[in-house]
Amino acid sequence: MRKAPALLLDRHFLRPQHVVFPQNRPKLNNSQAEQLRSQMSRINKALSTYHYSFGPAPILRRQFEKANDTCWNWNKGGRLYVAIGPNFQNFKKAERAGIKFNGETTVEIDVSASILTIYLGLCGVTDAIESDPYDIEGLPRELTKHLLVNAFGGERPPKQWGKGFKAEYEQETGLTFPAITASQGWAMACKKHPILREFEERAIYGATLEFHESQAIVGTMNKLLGEGICVLPIHDSLIVPKAHSQIASELLSKAYVESASVKPTIKGIE
Repeated sequence: MRKAPALLLDRHFLRPQHVVFPQNRPKLNNSQAEQLRSQMSRINKALSTYHYSFGPAPILRRQFEKANDTCWNWNKGGRLYVAIGPNFQNFKKAERAGIKFNGETTVEIDVSASILTIYLGLCGVTDAIESDPYDIEGLPRELTKHLLVNAFGGERPPKQWGKGFKAEYEQETGLTFPAITASQGWAMACKKHPILREFEERAIYGATLEFHESQAIVGTMNKLLGEGICVLPIHDSLIVPKAHSQIASELLSKAYVESASVKPTIKGIE
């Protein structure tokens, strides 16, 4: 379901020079906002020093969510998006694989089941993290991911599959949609990860999880750029020079531990 236009006031865009605030929340334009502004300026300045195979250097913004929440303090959302320039984030994966920085071949390193991994970490269930937390017996991975993404985003366990999801699944996989209801799928996910039975009591939802994810991504980018290593973000993954994929992976893993107390499974290392 699309958000109503009025909810757009819940979003704040951090650009190199300014932050936009609702008139009824002037206190948000504080020292923390200035630090975030400066951080984005440094990131964009560093990115501007590289040559990209897809065109001019992109300018990124950091987008926070749910700013009208009473307990909000730059701690919801925070993902990086392209504000100006070619939107490499919308490239298909095969197209992103061809991106080069200063003529160097790149790879995309990404965290397996990032949001679920962070949720488990924040709940203190780090011993349950496996190679793929979405791997649930009897439930195709695409269904598990769809269920959990919708649960965290909708802030409640889904009772039905999203509109058009069944047709999309069959078209993309060539398989018949399994005879599993969304409620049955959720029960299977809870069996795999018992902490999900406390989903509504824990009340750790999408915008909070995205914040912890974004902290790890931004922190890793700052360290890589500080070492003279170019990097571009795709929310839960990073495009990095192939020659530096190992160090990038190590830094990303440490950043997840710092942000969410969990060591993630990272794919794409070469």
